[in-house]
Amino acid sequence: MLNLGDIIDGRNDDDVRAEVPTRRAAVPEHLLRQNLEDLALMAGIVEETRGATPVYHCLGNHDLNVPREDALRVLGGNPGRAAYFTKKLPRGWRLIVLDTTDVNPRYATPGSEAQLAGEAYVRDAKAAAAGGDAARVLGAPAPDDVCKPWGGGVGDAQLAWLEKTLADAVTNEERVLIASHCALSPTSARPGMAAWNARELARTLEARSMSHRSPHDRVGVVNADP
Repeated sequence: MLNLGDIIDGRNDDDVRAEVPTRRAAVPEHLLRQNLEDLALMAGIVEETRGATPVYHCLGNHDLNVPREDALRVLGGNPGRAAYFTKKLPRGWRLIVLDTTDVNPRYATPGSEAQLAGEAYVRDAKAAAAGGDAARVLGAPAPDDVCKPWGGGVGDAQLAWLEKTLADAVTNEERVLIASHCALSPTSARPGMAAWNARELARTLEARSMSHRSPHDRVGVVNADP
């Protein structure tokens, strides 16, 4: 069973109207406590009803009104409590769960290198869109839809891991199911709702699924946000 993210609504206090939405301080204690209680409630319901069925979680933006490690700890289920991972399934299938909240500075520890890198990513993406280069590319978002504050993308380390995992699946003649919260193709979601680097992700997936003609070399994708 897959939870595709946003298992809670969540409460936050940060300014999403800023040019580069980010978090300058930790989530206030009273909001953090409420969000953790909501996550624990939902995780408990899942645990009580799942029986022997494994449950895996994609992280959604609403879930990350608590620190990422806390969300993964409370939800449980994922191997190694990881935000992205792969799991071998029966009958030649492989599950890949991606973290499309990666890169977004709102979901990184305030003042960390990851947050600074995320802020730079947003500034660069918005500058490129404002310059008009992105608008000439099929499927590129309009400037107002670039790096919406509730979104995120797949960072360089995760993308390299994805490419290697897909290559291994082809070598092992496995079929692949990829799950994520945000859509991985820019044309498969409303404007501003796809992953920030959806065009790059789509090229990665299409190249892998089209470069081999074996019936085993198939890639399927499921997302939450429309």
